[in-house]
Amino acid sequence: MSSYEKNVCHYDRPIAHTQTQTRWVIPAGRKISAPSMKLLDIKLNPNQPCNYAALIGAYACIRRLQLRVNKKEVNYYFSPEVLPYILSSNADNEAQKGVMSVLHGTGNNVAYDQATKLLTLQRSLVDSQKAEIRLPLLSGFINAIGVIEDEVEIIIDWASTASEYVKYLCPVDPDVPVTSINIEAPYLSYETLEGSSLSQPDKVQFVELVPDQFIIPAITTDDTQVTAPIIRSNAFNKKLIGKMLFVSVPSSISQGLPAPDAEALFGVFGSYLSVPMSRESFNVNLDGVGLLTMLNVNNDATKLAITIDAFNKVQPHAVSLAHLHSKNPVLKELDVVITGGANPQLNGFFSYGAVELNQRVNQELSVVYQRRSEDNAVYPTLGGQMILHAIGEVHCAWSRQSGKVYL
Repeated sequence: MSSYEKNVCHYDRPIAHTQTQTRWVIPAGRKISAPSMKLLDIKLNPNQPCNYAALIGAYACIRRLQLRVNKKEVNYYFSPEVLPYILSSNADNEAQKGVMSVLHGTGNNVAYDQATKLLTLQRSLVDSQKAEIRLPLLSGFINAIGVIEDEVEIIIDWASTASEYVKYLCPVDPDVPVTSINIEAPYLSYETLEGSSLSQPDKVQFVELVPDQFIIPAITTDDTQVTAPIIRSNAFNKKLIGKMLFVSVPSSISQGLPAPDAEALFGVFGSYLSVPMSRESFNVNLDGVGLLTMLNVNNDATKLAITIDAFNKVQPHAVSLAHLHSKNPVLKELDVVITGGANPQLNGFFSYGAVELNQRVNQELSVVYQRRSEDNAVYPTLGGQMILHAIGEVHCAWSRQSGKVYL
């Protein structure tokens, strides 16, 4: 580095802030280091003691992020279901993961509980902590461009309704939910490169997370294997998709009304988790061609393996056996029985599926999904209606002249 080169840190207050939306505008002419962009001092003041949902933390506060460059829309983010998987690998070593857990409010730090001989989560109350959010994790454009010199506008829409609080704010007393919060105005932090020879590229390619969701019907009979009606998606038509992540969220949990067998899960993870189903399998058809024909087997380990294969640079770090339901969970918070019964609560929360496409969808992407019910009176969540979220990495390109296009 030459003697005249230096990095200058900026902490910008928003130009507008309400309980539903916050906006920043960075004027043109600053040489912004895009990877350094983050929101700082995110502070929620709920009206009841609560914790953030354990896997997603403060990131769940954001309903949508919009990014505009030179007053033109460039990038959107509205896929919080993908974040538990991404955040779990958001550091290079275990020590750093501990630091990030505190900064992001995810509660992913675990400790050993001597009394129960189980692992337990270390979490702080929401109203006692300030959190940060790294914008490169949410915006593929910010993650890819390197340096930005044009005018940048960032718009954050907050998850700020009672129906949204229940999904990511887990009350200390389950019978006393959060009904209101006060969101303090956070700062936008970034570094500028003074005297650097680096400059903003005129063109850049990036990936944008595009979501779709499908309703998997309930299974009304006990111990029955059912293939759901073929699921067809139009969200990805005429787009080049890299990887796609599948997230299984029972509708009862998504709505904040968990069945008795999932109360412990919901009390720790809210609605941001992926619940293992019994004997589930899925296949993806792209323009009529099956992509997982040889891997479509009823095996939890296979589902985990192909997910790690697809995201080969993203190794998930979650509590052991979280991709299936076990009779003896390792997490203290899930070592409980169903209210009024002798059966253990469901305790799997990290059952993500994935496929690597690297192809353009010309006509149609469809999904074949199969699962089995258990005793519906004991485990209604495993047979109840389910939402299957599909989040694809869609390839985009941007140039100063023509703006953004899907590839």
